Amino acid sequence: MSQSLDVEMSRYLNQVAQLPCCRHVILFTSDGLIQAKSDDISRDVADTVAAALSGMRSISEVLAEFCGTTELRWNRTIVDLDGNTVELFAAGANSYLAVSISAPLDDNAVAMVSYSAAKAANAMRHHLGSAKREQNAPAPHPESLESPVE
Repeated sequence: MSQSLDVEMSRYLNQVAQLPCCRHVILFTSDGLIQAKSDDISRDVADTVAAALSGMRSISEVLAEFCGTTELRWNRTIVDLDGNTVELFAAGANSYLAVSISAPLDDNAVAMVSYSAAKAANAMRHHLGSAKREQNAPAPHPESLESPVE
């Protein structure tokens, strides 16, 4: 991503982060790599949270079968933590947006932050999308790396 695009994305995320009860906003790839973050969260914390939420999104996606079909598309995961809410949703091709909200799930602030975050994701969508990482080919067997003895 270009530096001007990073600045634009951070601006969108910072606007959401300034809403009442919104603590942090991060944008990351399906691999858990940070694409952008609001200014109020350290890079180390953002990296850790992105990795965890990437796994959570993958787990959530597999739950379609629990709903009786494998044809459902994952849209959002919500975590309710003692008066705090973390919301994770699709933002673009292989990109995800997460918000940390200091309000219980049934509070109107959650709906307001969620709506604003979705609007920000839609505004950034044409810039978003990361190609899925190709699976690495298996490493060659160590014996095949040895030079033949003459």
